[in-house]
Amino acid sequence: MAGIPAQTQTKMAALTTGPGINCLVCRMDFGDLSYEESAWTGDLLTREIPPASKEAT
Repeated sequence: MAGIPAQTQTKMAALTTGPGINCLVCRMDFGDLSYEESAWTGDLLTREIPPASKEAT
């Protein structure tokens, strides 16, 4: 799954409401990403996605 935070939130919401998935595992390190790039992605995910999830419920 890839995209800006709003796109990612929409995709995650579709997974958790449609098929009833209640747990998602996210892997941030793939390809040739540096540690810093992977850490930035994880930080963005924890800052942007949970607040949007709470607003949607």
